[in-house]
Amino acid sequence: MKQKLINLGLMLASLYFSLFVVDVALFYLFVQDQYEFEVGLFKNDDKTRFGLTPNFKGFLYNRAGKTPVSINSHGYRGPEWKLDRDHEFMVVGDSFTFGIPLTYEEGFVSKTQKKVGDKAEFINLGVPGYGPGHILEVVKQNCALISPKHVFYMYYLNDTKFNNKKNYFTIVDGYLAAYADKDGRPRSREEILKGIQKGYGWKLWESLRFINIRTFLSERGIHPRQLLEKRVKTDMSRYIQSNNDGFSEELTQRGARDILEMKAVSQKCGANFTMVILTTHAEAFYGVIEPATERLLGTLGNAVEIIDIRKFARKGVNLTQWYDGHYGPDGTDLVSNVLSGYVLGRYPELRN
Repeated sequence: MKQKLINLGLMLASLYFSLFVVDVALFYLFVQDQYEFEVGLFKNDDKTRFGLTPNFKGFLYNRAGKTPVSINSHGYRGPEWKLDRDHEFMVVGDSFTFGIPLTYEEGFVSKTQKKVGDKAEFINLGVPGYGPGHILEVVKQNCALISPKHVFYMYYLNDTKFNNKKNYFTIVDGYLAAYADKDGRPRSREEILKGIQKGYGWKLWESLRFINIRTFLSERGIHPRQLLEKRVKTDMSRYIQSNNDGFSEELTQRGARDILEMKAVSQKCGANFTMVILTTHAEAFYGVIEPATERLLGTLGNAVEIIDIRKFARKGVNLTQWYDGHYGPDGTDLVSNVLSGYVLGRYPELRN
Protein backbone atom coordinates (compact mmCIF):
# COMPACT_ATOMS: atom_id res chain seq x y z
CA MET A 1 0.00 0.00 0.00
CA LYS A 2 2.84 2.35 0.90
CA GLN A 3 4.54 1.69 -2.43
CA LYS A 4 1.29 2.44 -4.30
CA LEU A 5 0.99 5.77 -2.52
CA ILE A 6 4.60 6.59 -3.40
CA ASN A 7 4.00 5.67 -7.03
CA LEU A 8 0.82 7.77 -7.09
CA GLY A 9 2.72 10.69 -5.59
CA LEU A 10 5.49 10.37 -8.16
CA MET A 11 2.93 10.19 -10.97
CA LEU A 12 1.15 13.32 -9.76
CA ALA A 13 4.45 15.13 -9.30
CA SER A 14 5.49 14.16 -12.83
CA LEU A 15 2.15 15.35 -14.22
CA TYR A 16 2.45 18.64 -12.34
CA PHE A 17 5.99 19.20 -13.58
CA SER A 18 4.95 18.40 -17.17
CA LEU A 19 2.09 20.92 -16.97
CA PHE A 20 4.47 23.47 -15.49
CA VAL A 21 6.83 23.05 -18.47
CA VAL A 22 3.90 23.38 -20.89
CA ASP A 23 2.74 26.52 -19.11
CA VAL A 24 6.18 28.12 -19.46
CA ALA A 25 6.31 27.14 -23.14
CA LEU A 26 2.87 28.64 -23.79
CA PHE A 27 3.97 31.92 -22.26
CA TYR A 28 6.89 32.29 -24.65
CA LEU A 29 4.85 31.09 -27.64
CA PHE A 30 1.59 32.97 -27.17
CA VAL A 31 1.53 35.40 -24.26
CA GLN A 32 2.33 39.06 -24.77
CA ASP A 33 5.82 39.66 -23.45
CA GLN A 34 6.28 43.28 -24.40
CA TYR A 35 4.74 46.69 -24.01
CA GLU A 36 1.36 46.72 -25.79
CA PHE A 37 1.90 50.20 -27.22
CA GLU A 38 5.02 51.28 -29.06
CA VAL A 39 6.97 53.74 -26.95
CA GLY A 40 6.16 57.26 -28.12
CA LEU A 41 2.52 56.64 -29.01
CA PHE A 42 1.44 58.59 -25.92
CA LYS A 43 2.43 62.07 -24.78
CA ASN A 44 1.76 64.12 -21.66
CA ASP A 45 -1.25 66.43 -21.75
CA ASP A 46 -2.13 69.28 -19.40
CA LYS A 47 -5.89 68.61 -19.45
CA THR A 48 -6.10 64.82 -19.56
CA ARG A 49 -2.61 63.91 -18.23
CA PHE A 50 -1.94 61.84 -21.35
CA GLY A 51 -2.96 61.78 -25.01
CA LEU A 52 -1.84 60.47 -28.40
CA THR A 53 1.21 61.91 -30.13
CA PRO A 54 0.29 63.79 -33.33
CA ASN A 55 1.73 62.31 -36.56
CA PHE A 56 2.97 59.18 -34.75
CA LYS A 57 3.47 56.06 -36.87
CA GLY A 58 4.25 52.68 -35.35
CA PHE A 59 2.67 49.47 -34.11
CA LEU A 60 0.37 47.94 -31.52
CA TYR A 61 1.69 44.65 -30.14
CA ASN A 62 -0.41 41.63 -29.16
CA ARG A 63 -0.25 37.87 -28.94
CA ALA A 64 -1.08 37.46 -32.61
CA GLY A 65 1.71 39.79 -33.73
CA LYS A 66 1.63 43.50 -34.41
CA THR A 67 -0.79 45.94 -36.00
CA PRO A 68 0.19 49.22 -37.67
CA VAL A 69 -1.10 52.39 -36.06
CA SER A 70 -0.89 55.99 -37.22
CA ILE A 71 -2.02 59.17 -35.52
CA ASN A 72 -3.14 62.19 -37.53
CA SER A 73 -1.98 65.79 -37.05
CA HIS A 74 -4.84 66.44 -34.60
CA GLY A 75 -3.61 63.70 -32.27
CA TYR A 76 -6.17 60.97 -32.93
CA ARG A 77 -6.17 57.68 -34.81
CA GLY A 78 -7.32 57.64 -38.40
CA PRO A 79 -6.99 59.72 -41.56
CA GLU A 80 -6.64 63.49 -41.62
CA TRP A 81 -9.93 65.24 -40.98
CA LYS A 82 -11.62 66.79 -44.01
CA LEU A 83 -14.23 68.83 -42.10
CA ASP A 84 -15.98 69.64 -45.36
CA ARG A 85 -19.25 67.71 -44.96
CA ASP A 86 -22.66 68.91 -43.86
CA HIS A 87 -22.77 65.89 -41.57
CA GLU A 88 -19.73 65.57 -39.31
CA PHE A 89 -19.94 62.91 -36.59
CA MET A 90 -17.69 62.81 -33.53
CA VAL A 91 -17.18 59.33 -32.06
CA VAL A 92 -15.56 59.56 -28.62
CA GLY A 93 -14.53 56.75 -26.30
CA ASP A 94 -11.72 54.55 -25.04
CA SER A 95 -9.63 51.71 -26.49
CA PHE A 96 -12.68 50.06 -28.09
CA THR A 97 -13.34 53.21 -30.09
CA PHE A 98 -9.63 53.62 -30.83
CA GLY A 99 -9.74 50.08 -32.23
CA ILE A 100 -7.30 47.93 -30.26
CA PRO A 101 -6.01 45.42 -31.46
CA LEU A 102 -7.26 45.88 -35.04
CA THR A 103 -6.17 47.87 -38.04
CA TYR A 104 -8.03 51.15 -38.39
CA GLU A 105 -10.09 49.77 -41.27
CA GLU A 106 -11.31 46.88 -39.10
CA GLY A 107 -12.56 49.18 -36.31
CA PHE A 108 -16.22 50.09 -35.94
CA VAL A 109 -15.71 53.80 -36.70
CA SER A 110 -14.18 53.06 -40.10
CA LYS A 111 -16.81 50.40 -40.83
CA THR A 112 -19.61 52.81 -39.92
CA GLN A 113 -18.10 55.37 -42.30
CA LYS A 114 -18.17 52.85 -45.15
CA LYS A 115 -21.76 51.81 -44.44
CA VAL A 116 -23.08 55.37 -44.25
CA GLY A 117 -21.08 56.67 -47.22
CA ASP A 118 -19.09 59.73 -48.19
CA LYS A 119 -21.83 62.27 -47.57
CA ALA A 120 -20.81 62.14 -43.91
CA GLU A 121 -17.50 62.10 -42.08
CA PHE A 122 -16.98 59.99 -38.97
CA ILE A 123 -14.10 61.21 -36.82
CA ASN A 124 -12.53 58.77 -34.38
CA LEU A 125 -11.63 60.48 -31.10
CA GLY A 126 -11.07 57.30 -29.08
CA VAL A 127 -8.02 57.07 -26.79
CA PRO A 128 -6.99 53.92 -24.87
CA GLY A 129 -7.30 54.33 -21.11
CA TYR A 130 -9.76 57.22 -21.22
CA GLY A 131 -12.76 57.45 -18.92
CA PRO A 132 -15.65 59.96 -18.85
CA GLY A 133 -13.48 62.74 -17.39
CA HIS A 134 -10.93 62.47 -20.18
CA ILE A 135 -13.61 62.10 -22.84
CA LEU A 136 -15.40 65.22 -21.58
CA GLU A 137 -12.18 67.14 -22.24
CA VAL A 138 -12.00 65.65 -25.74
CA VAL A 139 -15.50 66.92 -26.49
CA LYS A 140 -14.67 70.36 -25.07
CA GLN A 141 -11.47 70.64 -27.10
CA ASN A 142 -12.85 69.46 -30.44
CA CYS A 143 -16.56 70.22 -30.67
CA ALA A 144 -16.21 73.84 -31.84
CA LEU A 145 -13.48 72.89 -34.32
CA ILE A 146 -15.42 69.99 -35.89
CA SER A 147 -18.94 71.49 -35.62
CA PRO A 148 -20.51 68.03 -35.58
CA LYS A 149 -24.08 67.15 -36.35
CA HIS A 150 -23.93 64.46 -33.67
CA VAL A 151 -21.60 63.31 -30.88
CA PHE A 152 -21.58 59.61 -30.01
CA TYR A 153 -20.05 58.56 -26.69
CA MET A 154 -19.16 54.87 -26.95
CA TYR A 155 -19.35 53.72 -23.33
CA TYR A 156 -17.62 50.53 -22.25
CA LEU A 157 -18.00 48.97 -18.79
CA ASN A 158 -14.55 49.89 -17.45
CA ASP A 159 -15.02 53.59 -18.27
CA THR A 160 -16.26 54.09 -14.72
CA LYS A 161 -13.69 51.82 -13.08
CA PHE A 162 -11.08 53.28 -10.71
CA ASN A 163 -8.23 53.06 -13.25
CA ASN A 164 -10.00 55.34 -15.74
CA LYS A 165 -9.96 58.35 -13.45
CA LYS A 166 -8.14 61.36 -14.87
CA ASN A 167 -5.35 61.16 -12.30
CA TYR A 168 -4.58 57.45 -12.67
CA PHE A 169 -2.29 57.24 -15.73
CA THR A 170 0.73 59.28 -16.76
CA ILE A 171 3.60 59.05 -19.24
CA VAL A 172 7.07 58.07 -18.03
CA ASP A 173 9.91 57.57 -20.52
CA GLY A 174 7.34 57.12 -23.28
CA TYR A 175 5.36 54.46 -21.38
CA LEU A 176 1.72 54.81 -20.36
CA ALA A 177 1.83 53.84 -16.69
CA ALA A 178 -0.21 54.04 -13.50
CA TYR A 179 0.52 57.34 -11.74
CA ALA A 180 -1.32 56.41 -8.56
CA ASP A 181 -2.16 53.34 -6.53
CA LYS A 182 -5.72 52.05 -6.36
CA ASP A 183 -6.28 54.17 -3.25
CA GLY A 184 -5.13 57.29 -5.10
CA ARG A 185 -1.66 57.60 -3.54
CA PRO A 186 0.78 59.12 -6.08
CA ARG A 187 3.73 56.90 -6.94
CA SER A 188 7.31 58.08 -7.35
CA ARG A 189 9.07 57.89 -10.69
CA GLU A 190 11.14 54.98 -9.39
CA GLU A 191 8.01 53.10 -8.32
CA ILE A 192 6.40 53.70 -11.71
CA LEU A 193 9.43 52.42 -13.66
CA LYS A 194 9.71 49.40 -11.37
CA GLY A 195 6.02 48.67 -11.97
CA ILE A 196 6.53 48.84 -15.74
CA GLN A 197 9.41 46.38 -15.59
CA LYS A 198 7.51 44.09 -13.24
CA GLY A 199 4.45 44.02 -15.47
CA TYR A 200 6.17 42.23 -18.33
CA GLY A 201 8.00 38.94 -18.62
CA TRP A 202 7.50 35.42 -17.31
CA LYS A 203 6.49 35.00 -13.66
CA LEU A 204 7.15 31.83 -11.69
CA TRP A 205 4.08 32.09 -9.49
CA GLU A 206 1.80 32.33 -12.54
CA SER A 207 3.19 29.16 -14.08
CA LEU A 208 2.95 27.36 -10.75
CA ARG A 209 -0.81 28.10 -10.96
CA PHE A 210 -0.95 27.17 -14.68
CA ILE A 211 -2.23 30.65 -15.53
CA ASN A 212 -0.93 30.47 -19.11
CA ILE A 213 -2.49 27.07 -19.80
CA ARG A 214 -5.81 28.22 -18.39
CA THR A 215 -5.67 31.46 -20.36
CA PHE A 216 -4.70 29.63 -23.57
CA LEU A 217 -7.71 27.29 -23.26
CA SER A 218 -10.15 30.00 -22.13
CA GLU A 219 -9.31 32.36 -24.97
CA ARG A 220 -10.19 29.63 -27.44
CA GLY A 221 -13.35 28.57 -25.63
CA ILE A 222 -12.02 25.08 -24.85
CA HIS A 223 -11.38 25.36 -21.12
CA PRO A 224 -13.04 22.34 -19.40
CA ARG A 225 -15.20 24.73 -17.39
CA GLN A 226 -16.43 26.42 -20.57
CA LEU A 227 -17.21 23.10 -22.24
CA LEU A 228 -19.18 22.03 -19.16
CA GLU A 229 -21.14 25.29 -19.14
CA LYS A 230 -22.39 24.59 -22.65
CA ARG A 231 -24.00 21.38 -21.45
CA VAL A 232 -24.98 22.03 -17.84
CA LYS A 233 -26.91 25.00 -16.48
CA THR A 234 -24.47 26.88 -14.26
CA ASP A 235 -24.27 30.15 -12.38
CA MET A 236 -22.66 32.74 -14.68
CA SER A 237 -22.27 35.36 -11.97
CA ARG A 238 -18.53 34.63 -11.84
CA TYR A 239 -18.23 36.49 -15.15
CA ILE A 240 -19.68 39.74 -13.82
CA GLN A 241 -16.74 42.13 -13.77
CA SER A 242 -18.20 44.99 -11.77
CA ASN A 243 -18.94 43.11 -8.54
CA ASN A 244 -15.76 44.43 -6.95
CA ASP A 245 -14.48 47.59 -5.32
CA GLY A 246 -13.08 48.88 -8.61
CA PHE A 247 -16.58 50.15 -9.42
CA SER A 248 -17.80 52.43 -6.67
CA GLU A 249 -20.92 54.51 -6.26
CA GLU A 250 -18.72 57.61 -6.18
CA LEU A 251 -17.25 56.74 -9.59
CA THR A 252 -20.73 56.07 -10.95
CA GLN A 253 -21.93 59.50 -9.82
CA ARG A 254 -18.84 61.22 -11.17
CA GLY A 255 -19.19 59.39 -14.50
CA ALA A 256 -22.84 60.41 -14.77
CA ARG A 257 -21.95 64.07 -14.14
CA ASP A 258 -19.25 63.96 -16.83
CA ILE A 259 -21.63 62.36 -19.33
CA LEU A 260 -24.31 64.97 -18.68
CA GLU A 261 -21.69 67.67 -19.21
CA MET A 262 -20.63 65.98 -22.47
CA LYS A 263 -24.22 66.34 -23.60
CA ALA A 264 -24.37 69.99 -22.54
CA VAL A 265 -21.10 70.85 -24.33
CA SER A 266 -22.27 69.00 -27.45
CA GLN A 267 -25.57 70.85 -27.52
CA LYS A 268 -23.82 74.18 -26.97
CA CYS A 269 -21.86 73.67 -30.18
CA GLY A 270 -25.02 72.64 -32.04
CA ALA A 271 -24.71 68.85 -31.92
CA ASN A 272 -27.02 66.08 -30.84
CA PHE A 273 -25.63 63.69 -28.23
CA THR A 274 -26.11 59.94 -27.81
CA MET A 275 -24.50 57.47 -25.42
CA VAL A 276 -23.87 54.04 -26.96
CA ILE A 277 -23.55 51.09 -24.54
CA LEU A 278 -20.96 48.66 -25.89
CA THR A 279 -21.46 45.07 -24.80
CA THR A 280 -18.76 43.21 -22.89
CA HIS A 281 -17.81 39.66 -23.83
CA ALA A 282 -19.68 38.22 -20.85
CA GLU A 283 -22.81 40.28 -21.49
CA ALA A 284 -22.91 39.08 -25.10
CA PHE A 285 -21.71 35.50 -24.69
CA TYR A 286 -23.25 34.57 -21.32
CA GLY A 287 -26.07 37.08 -21.10
CA VAL A 288 -24.98 38.46 -17.72
CA ILE A 289 -26.07 41.89 -16.49
CA GLU A 290 -23.30 44.20 -15.27
CA PRO A 291 -24.38 46.05 -12.10
CA ALA A 292 -22.04 49.00 -12.76
CA THR A 293 -23.65 49.72 -16.12
CA GLU A 294 -27.14 49.43 -14.68
CA ARG A 295 -26.25 51.79 -11.82
CA LEU A 296 -24.92 54.33 -14.29
CA LEU A 297 -28.00 54.10 -16.49
CA GLY A 298 -30.21 54.40 -13.41
CA THR A 299 -28.37 57.53 -12.35
CA LEU A 300 -28.69 59.08 -15.82
CA GLY A 301 -32.37 58.20 -16.08
CA ASN A 302 -33.95 59.68 -19.22
CA ALA A 303 -31.54 62.61 -19.38
CA VAL A 304 -29.44 61.08 -22.18
CA GLU A 305 -30.45 59.25 -25.35
CA ILE A 306 -29.15 55.66 -25.22
CA ILE A 307 -28.34 53.09 -27.89
CA ASP A 308 -27.81 49.77 -26.11
CA ILE A 309 -25.70 47.39 -28.22
CA ARG A 310 -26.32 44.64 -25.65
CA LYS A 311 -29.86 44.30 -27.00
CA PHE A 312 -28.52 43.35 -30.44
CA ALA A 313 -25.97 40.75 -29.30
CA ARG A 314 -26.78 37.05 -29.68
CA LYS A 315 -26.01 34.86 -26.68
CA GLY A 316 -23.20 32.38 -27.30
CA VAL A 317 -21.56 34.47 -30.04
CA ASN A 318 -18.01 35.57 -29.23
CA LEU A 319 -17.44 39.18 -30.31
CA THR A 320 -13.86 39.45 -29.05
CA GLN A 321 -10.45 38.24 -30.18
CA TRP A 322 -9.20 34.90 -28.90
CA TYR A 323 -6.12 36.67 -27.55
CA ASP A 324 -7.65 39.97 -26.47
CA GLY A 325 -10.72 41.23 -24.62
CA HIS A 326 -11.34 43.87 -27.28
CA TYR A 327 -13.63 43.34 -30.24
CA GLY A 328 -12.72 41.20 -33.19
CA PRO A 329 -14.29 41.68 -36.65
CA ASP A 330 -17.62 40.19 -35.49
CA GLY A 331 -17.78 42.71 -32.66
CA THR A 332 -16.99 45.72 -34.83
CA ASP A 333 -19.47 44.47 -37.45
CA LEU A 334 -22.21 44.42 -34.83
CA VAL A 335 -21.46 47.92 -33.52
CA SER A 336 -21.11 49.44 -36.99
CA ASN A 337 -24.35 47.81 -38.17
CA VAL A 338 -26.28 49.28 -35.24
CA LEU A 339 -24.61 52.70 -35.41
CA SER A 340 -24.93 53.10 -39.19
CA GLY A 341 -28.56 51.94 -39.03
CA TYR A 342 -29.28 54.58 -36.41
CA VAL A 343 -27.53 57.35 -38.37
CA LEU A 344 -29.27 56.53 -41.66
CA GLY A 345 -32.60 56.36 -39.86
CA ARG A 346 -32.14 59.68 -38.08
CA TYR A 347 -30.56 61.46 -41.05
CA PRO A 348 -32.39 60.07 -44.13
CA GLU A 349 -30.73 62.67 -46.34
CA LEU A 350 -27.57 60.55 -46.12
CA ARG A 351 -29.17 57.59 -47.86
CA ASN A 352 -28.02 57.04 -51.42
